[in-house]
Amino acid sequence: MDYPFHLIIKPVGDQCNLNCSYCFYKEKSEEGSVMSFDTLETLTKQYIEEQPASCREVQFVWQGGEPMLAGLPFYEQAVALQHKYRRPGMSITNAMQTNGTLINNRWITFMKRHDFQVGISIDGMAPVHDAERIYYTGKSSHQKVINAYRKLQAAAIRTNILCVVHQGNVAMGGQLYRYFVEQLDARSIQFLPVVGETTVDPALWGEFLVQSFTAWCDNGIGRVSVQLFDASYARIIQGIETFCVHSHECGHQLAAERNGDIFSCDQYVEKQHHIGNVSTESFASMLAKPIHNRFVAMSTSQDVACQSCEIKGLCQGGCPKHRDQKGKNKLCEGYYRFFTHAIPYFYAFGECIRRNMPVHQYRRFLPEIKMKIA
Repeated sequence: MDYPFHLIIKPVGDQCNLNCSYCFYKEKSEEGSVMSFDTLETLTKQYIEEQPASCREVQFVWQGGEPMLAGLPFYEQAVALQHKYRRPGMSITNAMQTNGTLINNRWITFMKRHDFQVGISIDGMAPVHDAERIYYTGKSSHQKVINAYRKLQAAAIRTNILCVVHQGNVAMGGQLYRYFVEQLDARSIQFLPVVGETTVDPALWGEFLVQSFTAWCDNGIGRVSVQLFDASYARIIQGIETFCVHSHECGHQLAAERNGDIFSCDQYVEKQHHIGNVSTESFASMLAKPIHNRFVAMSTSQDVACQSCEIKGLCQGGCPKHRDQKGKNKLCEGYYRFFTHAIPYFYAFGECIRRNMPVHQYRRFLPEIKMKIA
């Protein structure tokens, strides 16, 4: 393999103990059991061994559904296998995205010992969160999730808040950001817009990003990581891509289902994007298949207007899963609003760094940069 590739692993498929109304995974894979030990070992071995010789870190990303339903013994086996197949000089990291409802002291001890990074899904304050993220019985989940989040913080486990942005909270960009930072002491946040049958309004999505970005500029620069903001800075100032949603092409982040089936992307766990199974094929052979190459090519196919857009190099048309039949992103208006607003700020941040000044002094350069861009 000439380049590193990444896996999102779903050890229980789409099984979950919550009934979130907007979950797009519900209609993906069939019901089933936990990934078997044999599949886990084969997957771990090949994922590590097929990385290029230059690869110094391999990250295992555990997702669902609810990945904690696999049980603690499953992850104890997973960590043991990682150590078994780790190459000399290579570090292995683990990240898990969970709804947080199953976290207890045993999980905390395990995650701390093995330095797991844990993402917790929180959509906001209790009324907002519980409007969408409830148990199948209709019971609230907010307080249990907040208790779990605070346990993770108390144990100094690296945490990230994943906030799904939907019609019920899209008008609360600044308010949600401040809630996460001021009330929950968050230091890492992701905002994920709903796109599907209940797609968030694109104009409101743009305003949500502008509001949360404004709040971040007030007190979060250098202190709070917001995925889209960090990725935008990295692309504009450093010229690197760190966020698949706005990368120039897809195909380097695969999805592994519990039976070992591999798909080109976790957004495309569909028959037409199934590229093989680890029990019978290598990752190299799966990534070389025409079906995967067509997926990569499809990811770069965008609307005609996209090609001449002034922010195309930054937006890249967004996630292909979020595009209409003409290749236009369904949230185009929102991303255009955000990027055109934020670009001068990122240049101002870069100017501060170039001059070896604190980034929070960016306002000294902002007026001049805005005039140049205008």
